[in-house]
Amino acid sequence: MGVMDMFNAEDRVTVKFSDFYNLVKGCTEREFITNGLKYKIPHAHILAMLNELGETEKGDTEHES
Repeated sequence: MGVMDMFNAEDRVTVKFSDFYNLVKGCTEREFITNGLKYKIPHAHILAMLNELGETEKGDTEHES
């Protein structure tokens, strides 16, 4: 009997709401970053979205090469 045989498709797990919120928030941030990279959004705009950098000025769409 393998490890995967011990799990059923409908097993339930107790999760605190704060842990669930952090999990969903992290997945959403990763999805936004992935989409931003896929569509070549400038690095500064991605950081601003994550509150790691202040808001970029309107028209500041150039990125350093």
